[in-house]
Amino acid sequence: MNHVPRFISTILLSGSLVSAVLGAQGRNYADELDQIRANASKLYNCNPDPCGEPWIAGGGLPPTIEQMERTPLLVLPPASRALPAEFKVTAKYLRPVFRQLGGSCAQAGGIGYHYTYAMNSKRNTDAADTNNNCYPHHYTWNFLNNGVGDGSSFIDGWDIGNDNGIPSIGDFGAQGNQSKWMTGYDKYLRGMKNRFVEYKRINVSTVDGINSLKQWIYNYGEQGATSGGLGTFSVNCIKPLKNNPMPVCPAGTAKAGWICIPAWGGTGGHVMTIAGWDDSVRYDVNKDNKYTNTIDITGDGIVDVRDWEIGGWLVLNSWGSTWPSGYPGAGYFYMLYRTGALPWSDAYQDTVNSGDLTIRNFNAGGLTTYQTVYTLRSVKNDPKNALTFKIMLNHSSRSNLAIIAGVANNTGATAPDFAKRFIPFNHQGGSFPMQGSGASADLELCLDVKQLLGQVDQKQAKYFLMVEAKNSGTGSVKSFSLLDYRGAAVKEQACTQTNVAIPNNDTTILSIVYESETAPLLITTTALPNGKPNTGYSFQLDATGGVAPHAWSLMKHVYTQDQNTNSFPGLTTAIQLSPSDTDDAVIEKSLGFEFPFYGEKFSKVYITTDGCILFSSAFATIRFKKTLEANKAIAVLGADLVYRQSQNGKIYFTADAGSATIRWNPKHMWDTTGYLKTCTLDFAAKLFPSGRIEFYYGTGLNGDPCPYTTCGISNGAGANFIFPYDKISQIPGGYKTTLTPDQLVGGLDVSANGLISGTPTSPLGDYRLTFAVEDQVGVTKTKSFILKLSDVTPVVGANIKTIISPLRVYTRRSSVMFSFGTLTAANVCLEAYSLGGKKVQTVYKGTLNGGTHKIVWNIENSALSKGTYLCRLSAGKEQVVRKVTVLK
Repeated sequence: MNHVPRFISTILLSGSLVSAVLGAQGRNYADELDQIRANASKLYNCNPDPCGEPWIAGGGLPPTIEQMERTPLLVLPPASRALPAEFKVTAKYLRPVFRQLGGSCAQAGGIGYHYTYAMNSKRNTDAADTNNNCYPHHYTWNFLNNGVGDGSSFIDGWDIGNDNGIPSIGDFGAQGNQSKWMTGYDKYLRGMKNRFVEYKRINVSTVDGINSLKQWIYNYGEQGATSGGLGTFSVNCIKPLKNNPMPVCPAGTAKAGWICIPAWGGTGGHVMTIAGWDDSVRYDVNKDNKYTNTIDITGDGIVDVRDWEIGGWLVLNSWGSTWPSGYPGAGYFYMLYRTGALPWSDAYQDTVNSGDLTIRNFNAGGLTTYQTVYTLRSVKNDPKNALTFKIMLNHSSRSNLAIIAGVANNTGATAPDFAKRFIPFNHQGGSFPMQGSGASADLELCLDVKQLLGQVDQKQAKYFLMVEAKNSGTGSVKSFSLLDYRGAAVKEQACTQTNVAIPNNDTTILSIVYESETAPLLITTTALPNGKPNTGYSFQLDATGGVAPHAWSLMKHVYTQDQNTNSFPGLTTAIQLSPSDTDDAVIEKSLGFEFPFYGEKFSKVYITTDGCILFSSAFATIRFKKTLEANKAIAVLGADLVYRQSQNGKIYFTADAGSATIRWNPKHMWDTTGYLKTCTLDFAAKLFPSGRIEFYYGTGLNGDPCPYTTCGISNGAGANFIFPYDKISQIPGGYKTTLTPDQLVGGLDVSANGLISGTPTSPLGDYRLTFAVEDQVGVTKTKSFILKLSDVTPVVGANIKTIISPLRVYTRRSSVMFSFGTLTAANVCLEAYSLGGKKVQTVYKGTLNGGTHKIVWNIENSALSKGTYLCRLSAGKEQVVRKVTVLK
């Protein structure tokens, strides 16, 4: 919990939303956000004319704690040239002002304006073509509003778009009821082109933050860019937007008569869009008949952005172009820069519709997105179709359903090896039929299942459609087929199962065994030749299958999980740490060596009371998978823990030149309702100069009061290795594991066509290198190799094609069978290794004639533990490695 000792108004800039927030003593961040979201939910009609078009406020929910914390902060460097004093984004890309449907403002701003602008900016297309180049806000809203008009978060809408796309207004319709879901395979297919956006947030509470957002709006902060972006934020807006009159820029100023918001209120959540700025905007906040940015109007002894009465953002609303009635703007108004620096709270004294608004608290009335504005940008070219599912189904209660796609290489499998859920169809939309209220017809949809192809190692595989149903309702899967777009013509294969009933509290499974005309993308290189330091090196990587041409890259921050057989760290030389705060604090400690972590080296770390290791001094709350992904951190057991030494809670630390150990032994944690509860937790991490990280968890872990957690590592920018535990109860008692990083070879890199070249500058040794290859439809495969640098000049022999059919693996609970073929007689060796490269068993060694072979690895009575291993088949000079999961 983030208990705040005093009322403060700054947010520390770190990789996550940190604990400096808002409220009287004893309040916590979660309570604040719960209150904001509660105050934001109720709907209000802000139009003083009851017979006029409704201007709906309410329902615009700020992002959740998890969403805020996982969204990276964007800080742009100072502009190399001066920005204009007044600016508005490119009109060509911006959807014309429109009126939102009901309380859908979060999606109106996030999708109707922001998503539309991002796509048009990327493609240089014109938003005046509303049917083809604008995107309906109620498409995403109708997944999120329970079918009854509930509120939503704009980030939820963006996540839906990234997951399966967003249709155009022409396909979905300009308006519709609040429960409508779109039907039609081709409509979903076209919508899948409109995705792959990246969102970040900018802290606008400082001068630098204001300039960062200006640069983003002007040209994304990139010299030479011809357009920039928008900003999205949320506020509680009943005061002042429902007041009559509203605050305006006074006569005699540049924007006289325009609405100008100096602070916000406490109710009526609303999401809006920043489309520009004007440094000449003025408003006399403290009524001293002056317009200044240099007087301490908040009375806190500091002159900062909160004291500014000059300059403001140009804000685009979604109440139609006839709003604001009686004022200039036609859908636009101004909001002072100061609002971005204020903490959230109601700034106003009187009730609405009572005349002049009087600010009672000059240090209140900020954004409910906590001093941050969210940005969005399309970051990839339009995706190409590869593999889709066409599904026809019906059900009387769609919120009880989740749709899941999966694949298994073994065509005899009864369950997938890999599965993917889809955000729009994951218990969404309320207790209505599939197409919405009053529509009992079947729903036909298209799901993009390209991700499954990255798990396929052969032409023939088994594809699964799973419909998870809970509680109540009736329905059936009418039909299901797979469509492959990778060949010269689209190939469709239908499932033989039709009209399959969907029972409650069960998962309905349909499957298709499909053999593709396109060979799977495979890296066929089996091994790298040895190299020699300071000697030129060149080797061509090979891949087959997929949709050519292929593009190669060297993955530079790869960790491999390995067994940890060491004993739980003792405490004989450890010191007990004393954090400055028993709740949320960091403790700086020197390591005694340089610790490499995702391309950087650190001589000290910051240990948190919440079971994490950070690499900067700002505390970060890391308690969910997504928040770990957004931070550079090691989460040993990231949870809402409390350190109280007086009640036997302890954190220990010890370090020397060879390693550093941190061990947590907290006795208290916050539960999900804000109460302090006792717990039994004992866990540790050990860091090594090589970058290796060992994780240790005690037996009898008891964290039921606060079950959520996250464990793993992340660089905060897309590279991570996160363990599959999101609840404390899921962590096995006594669990131990190790993450070992690839050791890159200095002077070597790989070209896009797969040529490894350069002059190795690293010392003698074995180096694990991981390469990725991507085909033209976005399917990706990765493979790791050992490159040995020795003092002997390597001789690279001819590429003898000994292994003529792929190594296939069939896993059973008591054994693993390997199937492969050789062209000629060869010396064959099959060995099993831990994920860290330690040999655990020689399965077979001998000479085999040319032909097809099967080797059975008997594991039923062996000492091997359940887990994942690397099995290497050597035949002559060729090697193939496969991951094998032991199920015993």
